Amino acid sequence: MKKNNIQINRDALFSAETQDYRMPAEPDIHDKVVVRMRTAKDDVDHVYYIEGKKETEMKKTVSDTLLIIMSTQ
Repeated sequence: MKKNNIQINRDALFSAETQDYRMPAEPDIHDKVVVRMRTAKDDVDHVYYIEGKKETEMKKTVSDTLLIIMSTQ
C-alpha cells in the first residue's frame, strides 16, 4: 500500500519469468528460487510475494534514483 493513501505508479511495477526476475529462470522442483519485483523509488511501503495462503514480505536489494528492486527467496 502507498503512503498516505496516494495511488502507486502502476507503470513502474514489473516482474517477469526471466533470468533477471526469477533465479534460476527455469527451476527444478526442489530449487530455492529468488523472485524480484520492480517498483518506483519511494512509491511503496511494502511488497509481498503471495503463494497460496503464504505471504512473504520482499526486501529491497537494489535501488537507483528512479527504481527499487525487491526480492524474496
